[in-house]
Amino acid sequence: MHAQHHPATTILLKRDEKQFETTVAFNNFADGDTHCLIEDTTHIRGASVLVRHYLYPNQNEQIVRLLFLVATLRDLGARSIEVFAPYLPYARQDKAHLPGEIISSKLLCRIIHESGVRVLHTIDCHFMKGAPETTVEGLKIHNLLVQGMLVEHLETITNEPYHIIGPDAGSAYLADGETMKKARSAHYDKHADGSIRRSVDTLDDKHLTITDKTIVIADDMISTGGTMIRALENVKERGVPNVYAMTSHGLFLQESFEKIAVLTTGMIYSDTIAREGAVPVVDAVFEEIANHQL
Repeated sequence: MHAQHHPATTILLKRDEKQFETTVAFNNFADGDTHCLIEDTTHIRGASVLVRHYLYPNQNEQIVRLLFLVATLRDLGARSIEVFAPYLPYARQDKAHLPGEIISSKLLCRIIHESGVRVLHTIDCHFMKGAPETTVEGLKIHNLLVQGMLVEHLETITNEPYHIIGPDAGSAYLADGETMKKARSAHYDKHADGSIRRSVDTLDDKHLTITDKTIVIADDMISTGGTMIRALENVKERGVPNVYAMTSHGLFLQESFEKIAVLTTGMIYSDTIAREGAVPVVDAVFEEIANHQL
């Protein structure tokens, strides 16, 4: 089991054509309330601010910390605030399937926008399906794809020709061509671990022509791994000797990392979520954003 840690938040400032950096300390009081302290406030007033803040793991706590930080920056007179969150939690909750169900991705975007964030930069946002920009609840979202960097890493570990397949229609923008066809249950089920989710009923690949000896199954994220595992099993049943799993966001919940590992030749996942063996992409993306925005 690989323990996850939470990387530090970075604050870049630009004022009077000069760039500065400061840090923030987050702590919790004995009762659990959040405390936020920006450690050097000298250059904040009138500055354009770019914050890199990881919203996962512990997404609910990290969202509150981000809101506290943005409010503090506004109180200190920041001219504009943009945020880079490598992985955007709640992005899968972009539809209401049952009466009374909240579309939490929209709510989160509204809260972030109303806090004072001008632009949210993120990597491979689930509900954007590869689109570079959108606006949700007033929040402008800049979506950056990192599959090119993941593919570059793949090509350092194999010289074989490969074909990239998506496990469902939502991953079509990551695939070379057609994708598998997924059908989910219309209802949510409560599982033994207490989680509530819709199960994958079918994942059909009969319409796909697979002739390559190396296949990559690419999806924007792997959470409990149900879809990826089913896709890998489909390809393995066809006798493909080399199968890789590739994802921008590897949550790997419920021991799915180990389950996927035994089905694959290799696993390729980025460092949007900290894990040993991740392909480093976040620093390069952050540098690109800073070069363009500050």
